[in-house]
Amino acid sequence: MKNKIDGSIYIEDLVEEVPESIEILLRYGIACIKCGAPIWGTLEENCKRVGLSDELYEKALSEINSFAK
Repeated sequence: MKNKIDGSIYIEDLVEEVPESIEILLRYGIACIKCGAPIWGTLEENCKRVGLSDELYEKALSEINSFAK
């Protein structure tokens, strides 16, 4: 059974748990992960910071959960 990822997960934990999430986050404008700059906060905080709508936030979360183990 997969663990459900939610918006309260910290980015650094998300990347460790679901490495595939890096490419998903890049597509949604959260690019600091791959470029090496530190990124702080939760998935939800960072999605809001880049201006994702609720619909796109939910879509990104769904895509990430498709890879969660």
